[in-house]
Amino acid sequence: MFSKAAFSEIRHLNLEIQTPQLFRLDYGTTWQRFDDTHGPGSFANLTAEDKRSAIIGWHHQITSVQWDNMQLALCRFQREMDCVEMDFTHAFCSAGCCRPLDACNSRWIAKLAPKSLNVTGVMAAEEASFGYNMSHSGARLDVDELKARHNLRFVKHGEKTKWGAWKIEKKKSADK
Repeated sequence: MFSKAAFSEIRHLNLEIQTPQLFRLDYGTTWQRFDDTHGPGSFANLTAEDKRSAIIGWHHQITSVQWDNMQLALCRFQREMDCVEMDFTHAFCSAGCCRPLDACNSRWIAKLAPKSLNVTGVMAAEEASFGYNMSHSGARLDVDELKARHNLRFVKHGEKTKWGAWKIEKKKSADK
């Protein structure tokens, strides 16, 4: 999408986490994988609820791995960011039953060390528990610590951000 040099030059990121783009649900693969692990015919012998639970569990694992890979890609940036905007509006597990936001927030916050962190698409009830698990120590940065260290701000849809204001200013100056 851009050159290797960009990893040392970019200062502003605007990202959207979307689970549907990660992979297509494939129940046949789930069934085969379960039988490979637990023996032939074992998936067929499960109750409907146990089948559903097995499928969702497997998709949670895949989602976690893919979100972890996304974080590894973000960690390729070599300089601290001035501003990072993350949109979690469509960040659901692949089965659509939950929003494991902690799976999205680990290494990249420490690596990018944004001066400003704007978060969109987090429900009011999720704001209080929004945090960052520090993998190296097991400690957790909570909302107050993220606000102090990275100027965390929860942005409501339609509310202007620094990035949005910049895009509007650039458009206005280009129109002149």
